[in-house]
Amino acid sequence: MQSDPLLDLLPGGPAAMPMLRELGSALIAFTPEKFETIHCEITEGLEQGQRALFYKIGSPQFPDESTTVANERVHQAATRFVQHVSPSQGTFPGLAFTTTMQKDGSWRHSMRFLTAA
Repeated sequence: MQSDPLLDLLPGGPAAMPMLRELGSALIAFTPEKFETIHCEITEGLEQGQRALFYKIGSPQFPDESTTVANERVHQAATRFVQHVSPSQGTFPGLAFTTTMQKDGSWRHSMRFLTAA
């Protein structure tokens, strides 16, 4: 079986793809059905001296309905991905993850790492 060269370019390699799919599925289940575009920013910091993830989750169509609180499924999916690509505290650059509903009802996911300030 040949590897997919595009998956090899993914941060974290091919093993990261199911983690990103789960993050997308978790965000779709977590947010209101009316959200056709879901944007989630995940950053790393410290909370009570421990490594922690911080969230901004919302939709550009409904800017007043954003939240900084993720449910357990979203948090677990994000944690698995972050620990996979950045196992050491303080090394995660942050992630902008967007999923958009397509005309056929499927969802298209995209991601980019945030740049350091």
